[in-house]
Amino acid sequence: MGNQKGIIINGGNFTVTNLVNGDQINYNSVEKKPRRERDTEQYEVIFSFAGEQRESVKEVARILSAKKVSVFYDESEQINLWGKNLKEQFQRIFGFEGFFCVVFVSSDYMQKRWCRMEKEIMEAREAKANREYILPITLDGTMIPDWEDHKAFLDGRNKSAQEIADAIFQKLYLEYKQ
Repeated sequence: MGNQKGIIINGGNFTVTNLVNGDQINYNSVEKKPRRERDTEQYEVIFSFAGEQRESVKEVARILSAKKVSVFYDESEQINLWGKNLKEQFQRIFGFEGFFCVVFVSSDYMQKRWCRMEKEIMEAREAKANREYILPITLDGTMIPDWEDHKAFLDGRNKSAQEIADAIFQKLYLEYKQ
């Protein structure tokens, strides 16, 4: 871990009052939605993670959903996904239906077949979108080799689910302000 390269955002830059000109963000008062690239974007945030992080991600999804952020969290979509071809569904969801994809990176992430597939879909989407789409959060200091030289990671090692949800909301808020 000591020799890992990459950019990790850490510290006070992701507090509710410091990131956007010191404004206090009221979760329930933001009405403008992020600009959409396609009519098919139905989620503001899509989550990609290894199953070992499910409980942490579930709490972040719960917090954001309570703040009226549209979230794709697979467990919440279980009935919609039931019986469908998951490869095709994830191609559609990760490739077209989200404004941002938050990736919870851990040592388990790249070992998972589904995570690797989601990563490929996300990368293709981001290349076409010509803007940031992938928002990686390292949960244990692990970096994704393809991203470590050029993509900023949020350091989630010492952040609560509430702090991670606040950071995601702030990223969306920056889009609302444009």
